Amino acid sequence: MGIDIQLKGPVVDWAKSAGVKQFLFISSAGIYKPTDEPPHVEGDVVKADAGHVGVEKYIAEIFSSWAIFRPQYMIGSGNNKDCEEWFFDRTNCPMQLTNIAHVRDLSSILTLAVENPEAASGNIFNCHFYAEPRAAKEILVWQGTTNLPEDLKERFDEYVKIGPRQEANAIRN
Repeated sequence: MGIDIQLKGPVVDWAKSAGVKQFLFISSAGIYKPTDEPPHVEGDVVKADAGHVGVEKYIAEIFSSWAIFRPQYMIGSGNNKDCEEWFFDRTNCPMQLTNIAHVRDLSSILTLAVENPEAASGNIFNCHFYAEPRAAKEILVWQGTTNLPEDLKERFDEYVKIGPRQEANAIRN
């Protein structure tokens, strides 16, 4: 189920009526049209029928200060997604190409946007940090703090400890 304006519109409307001055929306890098030349950069073509696109446009119409964040697959200890497990279960696949973002990096860029709303306002930030977070680096002067090999080793160790196909249920319970 995608995120669409019928689901998120009331939240946006409530925030505006409550006097919220800055609206930050965590969207998804999954809205980009597929390309043969990754990684995606801000401004790449998006799927017109993706629900997130309508929400992003609505936020931009309603708020004068807004920013959109587009992470891909989130990694990091304690997250509620099982995307790492999907990849770990397929370690024998010859080709796996994707972009990932660590929860620490996403939280740090959100913090910068709150601390500097003028710089963040009206911008879209890709948040797949091991690929191309160009706008975050240029506009918010963001610097990543994570290390891909160490982060994946941490998650893989947790995965092995809990066991295949059980991690997602353990985290959600």
